[in-house]
Amino acid sequence: MPKVIGYVECPDCGERCEVREAKTGKPYVVCDECGVQHFYRSKKGIQRLMQRMQRAEPQRKAEPAGAAEAGEGDVLGWL
Repeated sequence: MPKVIGYVECPDCGERCEVREAKTGKPYVVCDECGVQHFYRSKKGIQRLMQRMQRAEPQRKAEPAGAAEAGEGDVLGWL
């Protein structure tokens, strides 16, 4: 299941929708209400999305000692 990193208003219908992190580390928006997906490919588009996004509450999981620091390789690396 893709990681939910936040929430934004759907660009098409205006409902609250999830911002998820793709395998590439870039964000995309999924709206369950109208069934669209919006992919952000450019640095400028990603920055604009991040400015209007409400961050999701982190889901804490116990990580083994020596695990990677939080945030490594995530969407914020594209900013």
